[in-house]
Amino acid sequence: MRARAGLVVGMVAILAALVVSITAEHVETRTEAVRNQLLLREIGAVYPGEFDNDPLAERVADAALDLPMTVYPLRSKGELVGAAVVSTTPDGYGGPIALAVGMTVDGAVTGVRVISHKETIGVGDRIDQGNSDWLALFSGRSLEGSSSAGWKVTRDGGSFDELSGATVSSAAVVRAVHRMLRAYDTNRDRLQRGSADRRAASGAESSTDQPAGR
Repeated sequence: MRARAGLVVGMVAILAALVVSITAEHVETRTEAVRNQLLLREIGAVYPGEFDNDPLAERVADAALDLPMTVYPLRSKGELVGAAVVSTTPDGYGGPIALAVGMTVDGAVTGVRVISHKETIGVGDRIDQGNSDWLALFSGRSLEGSSSAGWKVTRDGGSFDELSGATVSSAAVVRAVHRMLRAYDTNRDRLQRGSADRRAASGAESSTDQPAGR
């Protein structure tokens, strides 16, 4: 009788563990799906143009600039039309600032969004697009249009006006956007080669689908 009871308890424990494992896996899957949806929304917010690829599947990680970031290529009919770069800079006044930057294929900024931050309410949090239009200063900027020295706030001798009372927060964003543009520039040839490879693969598939000549 005791053996049977022990067997039942053991089976219940195994089933419980299995249920917990399946539930955890399901939750993680849903969480990942939600994260991906939010990321795609951020990419769409900083890049207003059309693209038809899955940028998440083609992402390129870049840590060459001592700041981990991810470059998401944006393609239309196989052609590279732009990119979005997502990164977190650790040097905000209140802590890390996560950003998304969209750009044209030539590297001109199409939009910048703050994804998350811990800046002081009413002061540094004005870097957030919901609290001011300061991020609009970046629109149209590129590496070619500004010298490296210009990618600083005016207080440090650069060309970007800082938010009053929030110089540290402003400077952190300017530096981060500059590094993100450089990350795209570093990987641009690789991304464009990827476009050529996709066109070649698409052409090969099309020719394969054609009926054989007689």
